[in-house]
Amino acid sequence: MLKDNIIQIQEQLKKVNGGTIILAATKTVPPEIVNSIFEYGIKDIGENKVQELLEKYDKLDKRFNLHFIGRLQKNKVKYIIDKVTLIHAVDRYSLLKEIEKSLKMRQWGEVIKFEYEERMDSRLE
Repeated sequence: MLKDNIIQIQEQLKKVNGGTIILAATKTVPPEIVNSIFEYGIKDIGENKVQELLEKYDKLDKRFNLHFIGRLQKNKVKYIIDKVTLIHAVDRYSLLKEIEKSLKMRQWGEVIKFEYEERMDSRLE
């Protein structure tokens, strides 16, 4: 049933926009079940809590693009920076700087991509 639902959603999205990615939020779902959705064409998964991401990480299929979709505290960046493909909720400049610092500390040749939608109010400009 899950497979049929995913396939139906994918077909509907192709009609609207061929470039749409389904991001499966995997909160509280055991890694064994999460891993099963890869065969249905789901390649992107999201976690919203650092602790849960860390508990699941070693058991997750490494072919997934792992996204962090929750509010991230600066002191937890170092725990996930080398595990995620994308951090969605970069909601303040200080967090962006912490991400940048963590990337530089690892001296990576290939930098993890992340999106930052600047939402600073006019007082900070």
